[in-house]
Amino acid sequence: MTKRKDKKAPIKISAVEKQDNFEELSAKEEMAEEVTPADEVLIEEAVTDANADEIVVEEKAQEAEEKVSENVKDKKEKSKSDKKDNDKKKPKKDKKEKKGLKRRTKETVSELKKVTWPKFPEVVKKTGVVIAVVLIFAVVLLGLDLLFGFLSSALMGKPFIPFK
Repeated sequence: MTKRKDKKAPIKISAVEKQDNFEELSAKEEMAEEVTPADEVLIEEAVTDANADEIVVEEKAQEAEEKVSENVKDKKEKSKSDKKDNDKKKPKKDKKEKKGLKRRTKETVSELKKVTWPKFPEVVKKTGVVIAVVLIFAVVLLGLDLLFGFLSSALMGKPFIPFK
C-alpha cells in the first residue's frame, strides 16, 4: 500500500499496477546507480503479488475445467438412465403436459401484466383509422368490380346490369 500525497487515506494498488511500478523502477534503476530501500520493498511486493495472481488464475481455470468435465459426465449418465426409463414414464406424460400447460398459462399471464396497454382515447383514434382504411378499400374494390363488370358485358355484347 502506498500513501497519498495529501496523507488522507492509503490507496490499494493491484498486482498489475505494482508490476508496472516494478518495470518503471527497474528502468530508473538502470539510469540511476542507487535504489532506495522503499523502492526495493515495492519491487519485491510487485513480483510476489504478480506471481500469486498468476497462480490463482491458473487454479481457477483448472477448477472450471473440472466442473465442466463433471457436468458432461453427469449429463451422459442422465441421458443413459433417461433412455432406459423412458418406456416406463410414457403414462406420466399426461401429467407433464398438464403441468406444462399450467406453467405456460402462468408465464403468459405474467407477460401480459408487463404489457403497456393503450389508453381509451388512443384506442378510439386507432379504431377510427382502421374503419376509415377498410371503407376506402371497400369503395376501391366496389369501383373495380363495377368497372370489370362493365368491360366484360361490353365485350360480350350484353347490357350491363350492376348488382344483379
